[in-house]
Formats: sequence, structure tokens, C-alpha cells
Amino acid sequence: MELHVRCSRARALWRLSIALLAASLYGAAGAHAATSRASNSRSSVSNPQPKLTDDDFVVAISTASSRLVLAQGTRAWREGMRTLIMTSNETEVPHLNKVYAKYQERYEYFPDENEPDPKKWHAKFPGDFRAAVAPFAAHRHYGDGYKWMLYGDDDTVFFLPGVRRMLAQFDPELPLALSDNLWHDSRHPRLEAFRCLPCGFDTSKLPAAQLRTNNSYVPRAACPHCTREQACPPGRPDCAITGAHGGAGMIFSCLWRAGYGFTDPGHSLLHEEPYRHVLFDNMDGRWFLKDPIGQLVVGNCDEQCQKGLKHAVSYHVRGKSYPSFPKAAAFMYGVQIQAELAGAGCPSAEHVVISGHETALAVALLAKVC
Repeated sequence: MELHVRCSRARALWRLSIALLAASLYGAAGAHAATSRASNSRSSVSNPQPKLTDDDFVVAISTASSRLVLAQGTRAWREGMRTLIMTSNETEVPHLNKVYAKYQERYEYFPDENEPDPKKWHAKFPGDFRAAVAPFAAHRHYGDGYKWMLYGDDDTVFFLPGVRRMLAQFDPELPLALSDNLWHDSRHPRLEAFRCLPCGFDTSKLPAAQLRTNNSYVPRAACPHCTREQACPPGRPDCAITGAHGGAGMIFSCLWRAGYGFTDPGHSLLHEEPYRHVLFDNMDGRWFLKDPIGQLVVGNCDEQCQKGLKHAVSYHVRGKSYPSFPKAAAFMYGVQIQAELAGAGCPSAEHVVISGHETALAVALLAKVC
């Protein structure tokens, strides 16, 4: 199953809009794409959409048997959403589907690349190709019965209030791929990354500082949705994306070759310091959220911090930086609760459904603040 086959079938496979939201485009996962059957006369930004429910989403996650606890730890934010988890151990899939169907989880198998010569792999790591296949597998399984697809690493937390707030302005019937944490020249996030702004975005409102920090490249508002030609700077219709790699890089390249570009929601660009206001895996928010108990007790989340958390879309936990994957999974519960506390007050009971080793952490957070 070669990648060029996947690319050639992308439009036929994704008949309804698939917006793949990523914490960041790198490594094992994090690229995102969409196509739809909508008319090109429509605008990507529309009147406010009906309130999104859990049934309007599906989630696609790629993991490995050794990291499965991380993928399951994402229940901290996706409980109630249909989720496809693609893993590396074929023998355990029947058991996983039997035990965890109650969480609306569907497990499928896709092998690591086993070609003896790594130079013949599709990407750097043996599991990267599985990450590129996961969103296609999710759409194949769930069909057209959803509006948006959330796609990130197995240690990514999505903040659903921020997700819903961002998506309220977009038409799910259009082929949209949304992120403001994009690669360029081997780094991310980069304002130089070729992308579009939403249709109708007023670029005259961009602060002068924005023009000084990105070598005068200003993304254009694209109507009805972002294409490769619209993402490229004027006079450079054949520009190429650079830097994204792994499963993300494969999906991004596939989209690019199919003629689609990413849409930057534009929120960060309206500020003098845009990098401090990125919605996907914001660096400022990352350092605050790294110590959820300590920050809540001390009360370090000022008004600016609370605004950032209110709009935040995702946070990459980086599970390998923890003593163990189970501890990283437990942290995902804590960071989800902290974001709710800081951004919108104490969570309601239905948002704190936890079990096992996560309980003590969550109870400690609630007892200190609520």
C-alpha cells in the first residue's frame, strides 16, 4: 500500500469534510487534512454554525502497543466521542475491541514498517506510516456521519471548549485542514509556513509586528477554502512545504499534491506577539500547564493566562519526557481539569469521570480549588 495510492484516492475517500486538527505537525502524528463534496461557491467562514455535539466529531489516533496507555489516557478529553485507535499488535486487537467498546473506541491494526533497510521506509520511524494511515482508516470505519475529525499524537490533549469556539466560524462541508502550529525549514511553529487565512479575514488588522517577524510573508484569505496556489506567496505559485516529517509529513505532502493547503484560524496573528497566542500547543500555555497542581495552588494564572487557556485548542504532553507512560497518561487528566478550572471555572461532574491511578491527582486538584 504505497502513499501515492492513498493520495490519488483522497478525494473519493473523504466525501464529507474532514478537518484534521493537530497539536503540531511532527513525528509520529499530527498532520491533518480534509476534502468535501461542497460547491466551490461557498465560503469557508460562515454564519455561526449550530452548536457542535460529541456526535459531530470522530477522533483518529495512532499508537503502538508500548504506548497504548497514552492513547487510552486521551479519554480525559474525548469521552463520548467515537474514536479509532490504530495500534501495532494485531493479536491484542480483538480483546481491545471487546473490552473498550464501552468507551466508543474502535481498535485496528497496522504494522510497523519492517523493511531491513530504513532508507526504504516511508518516514524516519517504523510507526510513522501507521500514523499517516490512521485518519483514512477512521473515515473508512465511520463513514460520512460526522462533521470534524480530531487528529493528533497519542499524547495530545484537545481542549474541547476551545475547539468548539474555533470551529463555530467554519463550514464543515468544505475541505478544511486547520492548524496554526505549522512547520517551516525544520522548525515549528513558524509564521513563514505557507498557509491561508479564513475566507473573509481582514488582513488590514494585522499588527505591524507581524510583518517584521515573518520576512514579509503574510498568508492570504482564501475563498472558499485554502488551495496550494492560494497558500503560496504571490509570484511563487510552485512553492513547496518544508520541515514536516513522519506521519504528519506524509499527510501534509499528500494534501499539498492534491492541491490543498492548511488554514490558519488567524487568532494569533491579531496580536503583537503572535507566537504567544498560538492555539495549537501554545508554548506559554505549555509551561504553565506543565505543573498543574503547583500552578493551581499558587494561583499563577493571571487574566492573560486565562484568556490563553480559554482559546487554547490543544497541548502536546510529550509522554516520553515523563518517568513512565502511565504517569504521562495520568497527567493528561490533570492538565484537562486544570484547563477547565483556569479557563471556565470548576468542571461539572460529568467532566470528571476518571478511574484508577488518575483519581488521586484529580481529587487533589478539585479539593484545592473548587
